[in-house]
Amino acid sequence: MAAGGKEESVAGAVFLSRDKSVKWSKTMLSAVNGRRSKVNVVRTARSVVLQRQIVDKLTDAVELYLNAALFDKLLKFTNMEAKRKRDKKQGHDLHYLRDFDMLELKACVGTLIMTGVMCSKEESLQEMWTETQGRPVLRACMPLHRFQEFLSCARFDDKSTRRKKQATDRLAAIRELFDSFAEKCQALYRPSPYVCIDETLVGFCGRCAFRVYMPSKPDWYGLKIWSMCDVSSSYL
Repeated sequence: MAAGGKEESVAGAVFLSRDKSVKWSKTMLSAVNGRRSKVNVVRTARSVVLQRQIVDKLTDAVELYLNAALFDKLLKFTNMEAKRKRDKKQGHDLHYLRDFDMLELKACVGTLIMTGVMCSKEESLQEMWTETQGRPVLRACMPLHRFQEFLSCARFDDKSTRRKKQATDRLAAIRELFDSFAEKCQALYRPSPYVCIDETLVGFCGRCAFRVYMPSKPDWYGLKIWSMCDVSSSYL
């Protein structure tokens, strides 16, 4: 009886893992007296790694992640798609389908970033450009129809060779952009020792072979990405 009672009291003082191989105590650990173990001493802090690069303007910060080579390819392939749409719509008003230049292209990317900062993903573009409820900075940047044409024409690869690459890579349409951005996120920042690894669902409801359904997330449908974030700064 005594042995059985002791076993029950021990079981009630811990949490057991599903396979009962790991135990966690329900009792909070008391503060350790004396010097902290050196393995628990944090000696490195989070920091930005610029590698002798100079950042004087906000645009310089953006170009650390989206460099000139990526903008050149975006401009080339976006104008190729605009030309394809112009050839298909002969006889229509093609004013907003003219080729983009580099300044206008960067303005479009900046507009996308601005709408993200404004937390505007649930708003319609028409509402964001209205004079009553919209943002003056968006209307001052470019007409709504021109921005919509950029969204429909934006390409990061040669569409004529995409089908062959998609046979082995489902991210073929944005592979170069995605890999380059992920590498720069890792290279330009040194995280603190306190990080969190979790799955991130990027909300997306368009046509995509690897779109997932996760009702526990704010966006039920989207693309799942495994990410590591610095707990102290939320850097991805």
